[in-house]
Amino acid sequence: MKVLRTTTVALALTIAGCGGKRVDAEIREEVVEEAGKLELPQIEIGFNAKGDLNNPAQLSMVDALMDDLSTEIKSHMHIRVSAGTRSQRRLPSDWAESDVRGWCELQKKHGFGLVYVVNGNDAPENQAEFVAKWLEYGAKFSFIELMNETYLSKYREGDASRPGAEGQITIEDYTDRLVPAFSEHLAPFDVPLYLVFAPKKGKGKKRTYNDEWNEAVGGFASQAPEGHTYGAVVHLYFDGGEYDYGQIDRLRAMLPEGTPIAVTEAGLSARTGYNYDERGELIEAHYRKINARLKPGEYLFDHILYTDYDNDMDATLHPNYKGISPKGEYVLRWMRDVYPESEE
Repeated sequence: MKVLRTTTVALALTIAGCGGKRVDAEIREEVVEEAGKLELPQIEIGFNAKGDLNNPAQLSMVDALMDDLSTEIKSHMHIRVSAGTRSQRRLPSDWAESDVRGWCELQKKHGFGLVYVVNGNDAPENQAEFVAKWLEYGAKFSFIELMNETYLSKYREGDASRPGAEGQITIEDYTDRLVPAFSEHLAPFDVPLYLVFAPKKGKGKKRTYNDEWNEAVGGFASQAPEGHTYGAVVHLYFDGGEYDYGQIDRLRAMLPEGTPIAVTEAGLSARTGYNYDERGELIEAHYRKINARLKPGEYLFDHILYTDYDNDMDATLHPNYKGISPKGEYVLRWMRDVYPESEE
């Protein structure tokens, strides 16, 4: 795969479906049936990883998973190694050297790409030093995200009760202070950078703020300093029913032409009301519908690669199954349909 060598913007877009309520069986069946008929462009695929969690057990399971995947799938595979909310809580000092080396060795063995999420609570120079450390160990980054879901109210309010959100981040903080500072320190690595965009969700003040966030960050991307171009990361969560996939197209329309979109988190947001197979079917259908809206070279990542948490129904890999979970089988079926194994 040829990786874009521009500095790119990550748009984090989370879209909810039915307000957290379980949808009835008829709607669920329609969602699954419709998704199964869609054409799937050959996009870049991948997973979100809590990269410093329970290693080396996690790395061993990922290694076994990769052994079961075709060379073609792995050549289009990426792992967001410092994913989600955890990315804004963990500092470089929280990572053991063996964790970093372990991921780099696994990447070298299997050939997948890595994605790093900047911790905006850390100094830009410290984050740059950590990226440099990964690169020294042989890491190849597909792109770097400039923080995670910074449009959320916990950041806007500087919520001291929420780890990682203690420092207030307004729209102006993001576009005028944080993005320029991190871009300056990360640009020398020649790795694409991605900005955070907000979802079209909620009502009232929440939706208004998200719209204002997108307008400001989109304007920043369109008027970026010379030598900097930014791409888009999107977080797409739904509750299992009808869903506004047209947001992807509207997001694309507000970005500079040619801006790549990366859906770095996606999945089912409803925590109750579905058994394991129902969850798996809905997640697979959701990924197929997102996939159908993306272009070759753009990205879609499953929301959880591995955990060892009790009663976790979202991880693709889990110790309870000594590897691939039932949910993971649905995710892999989608991936193998994007890149069918050749018949010999």
